[in-house]
Amino acid sequence: KGHGSEIKGDLFTASMLERGKPRLLVFTHRERKLMAMAIGDAEKPIQQITLKPWATVTGRLLDANGNPLVDTEVAVNYPAVNAEGDWPIQPKGKTDAFGRFTIERLIPGLEHSLTVKGQSVAIPEATKIVPSPAEVIDLKDLQAPVAPQIPASPSK
Repeated sequence: KGHGSEIKGDLFTASMLERGKPRLLVFTHRERKLMAMAIGDAEKPIQQITLKPWATVTGRLLDANGNPLVDTEVAVNYPAVNAEGDWPIQPKGKTDAFGRFTIERLIPGLEHSLTVKGQSVAIPEATKIVPSPAEVIDLKDLQAPVAPQIPASPSK
């Protein structure tokens, strides 16, 4: 029925579907840690959605010298899809005193990537994460990308 709507029971009606305009639908059961996504339009109604246990990614974020990055936000990017609609709020986590992080809500079977917030630069070793249901993926030690530096304009 709309962004963030709660479904009561096991049936739903997707509204505002237009012919030839695919629409992204994301389903989440937070208490049971289940997720699914589907793309539908007026010509291809969605017959069934199967929620699967979401996946989790863990790792440790390091700087260029191998030191842990503390209190740094790491976010999961959902995959690009050819459909209208919004993904749910981007899953993210902060590193602890040792640079470790844990992020939940990866959708099984879809490709995800990680970025360091504030830099909006993908972490090269974490760009093609395709988890299985309930999988915990340990990326081990990851070196944070260095954001491109913008040269200062010369003073006159």
